[in-house]
Amino acid sequence: MTRLQWLCVAFCCFWSALCSAEQPLWTEAAELDAPDQVLRSDTFVELSRRVSPAVVNILAFESGESLLSGRGQRGGSGFFINEQGFLLTNAHVVDGCDVIVVSTDDGEDHEATLVATDPPTDLALLKVERSSSVYVRLADSDAVEVGEWVMAIGSPLGLDHTVTVGVISAKGRENPESYADFLQTDASINPGNSGGPLFNLQGDVIAINTAINPFGQGISFAVPINVAKALLPMLAEGKVVRSWIGVMVQSVPKELGKRLGLAANHGAVVASVLRHGPADLAGLEAGDVITHFDSEEVNERSLRWKASMGGVGRVVSVKLLREGEPMSFELTLQELDTTDEPVPSPQIEETTLGMKVLELTAELAFQLGASVQQGLMVLELDPGGEAALAGMQLGDVISQVQGETVLTVEALQRVLSGSRSGDILSIRLTRGESELLVSVGIP
Repeated sequence: MTRLQWLCVAFCCFWSALCSAEQPLWTEAAELDAPDQVLRSDTFVELSRRVSPAVVNILAFESGESLLSGRGQRGGSGFFINEQGFLLTNAHVVDGCDVIVVSTDDGEDHEATLVATDPPTDLALLKVERSSSVYVRLADSDAVEVGEWVMAIGSPLGLDHTVTVGVISAKGRENPESYADFLQTDASINPGNSGGPLFNLQGDVIAINTAINPFGQGISFAVPINVAKALLPMLAEGKVVRSWIGVMVQSVPKELGKRLGLAANHGAVVASVLRHGPADLAGLEAGDVITHFDSEEVNERSLRWKASMGGVGRVVSVKLLREGEPMSFELTLQELDTTDEPVPSPQIEETTLGMKVLELTAELAFQLGASVQQGLMVLELDPGGEAALAGMQLGDVISQVQGETVLTVEALQRVLSGSRSGDILSIRLTRGESELLVSVGIP
């Protein structure tokens, strides 16, 4: 074989390998080709023209419902992340639905397949059987600055490809139902925007629009895109698997932080250690103050996220302070078992307190971010009910009523059954790190 023939064979092998290589799930935003950051009169015009074709309108139909009836229908938004037809949206838009229709910018409708959802972060990955020549790049949401201009595109109230603009008004807004915090924006977000992208001035996605504050204007929340990037490989495999270390943690009280020489928002106090969990097997104790996880500084919130994404079976290092003395441990991360879905307790009748509660277990408390392991967590409140009027809030954990311990719904109902209209009940509860007494009247 001649030298030219050998070169041809080598080139063909290289080209074949290149073409058959697995395509990445998403395209990372590049810093070098960022446009001029000076805001011009046509900046958002150009951004909208460039990225709108990658945004889709989503209609999802619950099991047993039909496209013609329109019942059980949910609406939302989404966006293509690669040319293979993969899209990101919110889990609450599509969870429990067996028909998902995606409408693209060209007016075509496509039935989408639900690849996987992750309710704790409210993310879902869809796929349509078509290639998409227009898809978005994903930015580094950690680099986003407060005051930075952003643009949202979605289908608020079913009005597809609606463009709104604003700024990032805050970072690190706590989401008690999730492992990761929100970005806050004043770009107009309404029902139907859920799952749609929030762009920066480069036209790269920095977040996924997810929640609104129904009591305020100009206050909306979005899941940082770095959260999605961390989960995408698992979503593409069909299931998100989380790890855990088996501790309940809370933030470091200010005085304790000063005494230990910790900077503000640094460290996580171990409130309790779950038996036979990774932390217990490694030797961690209640009262320890974890300062580093896997060589990175942590606080209460970041520890939960890093531990959940650490990887099942990995051995990680933990640095902590025990009575002020620095110590180091190594522990093996275990899989967080989420097969047993929490079942809400029966709703308390409106004629009593007007709330729905959930009996906490140690694992439920860990998943929900509660600072105590036992009690009745308030899941729903009737705005006009006695509990809400007395100042009780979602997430409160009730431990006592009229001096009696109530760790089950049955115990609470037993106390309430012995009360009469006009009685004032003294309720002891935990809210965050504080214990409170609330007086609630019986109507």
